[in-house]
Amino acid sequence: MTVGGNDILVVNTDNRIDEYVLHRLKDDGYNVHQVAVEADSLSHIRHTNPDLVLISDSNPENGLLGFIKEIRAIRLQLPIVLLLNADELSSVVPCMEQGATDFALFGAEDLLLHVIKRNLRYAGVDRRVNREALVADNMEEKLNLLIHDQQAGFRVQSNLMPDAPSCICLLYTSPSPRDQRGSRMPGSG
Repeated sequence: MTVGGNDILVVNTDNRIDEYVLHRLKDDGYNVHQVAVEADSLSHIRHTNPDLVLISDSNPENGLLGFIKEIRAIRLQLPIVLLLNADELSSVVPCMEQGATDFALFGAEDLLLHVIKRNLRYAGVDRRVNREALVADNMEEKLNLLIHDQQAGFRVQSNLMPDAPSCICLLYTSPSPRDQRGSRMPGSG
């Protein structure tokens, strides 16, 4: 079930967002509109007023900052989420400074869904207001926010952990010959 609006514009310039992610978004109740050209996405934003823009760009340093700036010129409060590879993390800070609201990594679909839901939830709120101030008087909202964050973090961490070993082997070593001759053991005595 979605929170807030549910129209997502996916700017998939290099077809890096696979069908699985798009189907997962649709299964979660989002209306997904996909474009492959940045100019088409700007026209789409002007005419259809999406609730969130999800951008996947294989070369974020070339033109992505200007593209985010153009989106901000059209709709200041529109959430912009970047979907990046781990080797593209260096571009996150400049993109956030330009107006991107959040990011997620490829392969972390649960985190992506959490990021989208969170951004849609706060899309109508003035971004200059501290989010903690928004929920300061509502303990239930604070608790829900904390639970959502913890669950998303747990899912991401669980996916990053290797599988547990099938058995735990204890290693026993016999005392060294010096210890057997009666010399003092450290800490005895």
